[in-house]
Amino acid sequence: AHAIRLRVLHPTLVLPPDAAQRVFEPFWRAPGASEKDGGVGLTLALVKAIAQRGQGSARAFPASADGGTWLEVQLPRHTRPPA
Repeated sequence: AHAIRLRVLHPTLVLPPDAAQRVFEPFWRAPGASEKDGGVGLTLALVKAIAQRGQGSARAFPASADGGTWLEVQLPRHTRPPA
């Protein structure tokens, strides 16, 4: 494989279709989320920035029709040249 992919299932996060990439914007919160839920909306923005720094990507997509969201980071696999 030419890439390493890490997927994490967030079983209770349900995103509207237009919010799948907004989840990575700094300070963005899911509709209905409140400050008492914790967090300020920076973690996924940092995840995306780190992935992009390593020539990778981050994305979010629905887990199923019943709800939940997959969060995925993909990074290129770097190989060392033979000695």
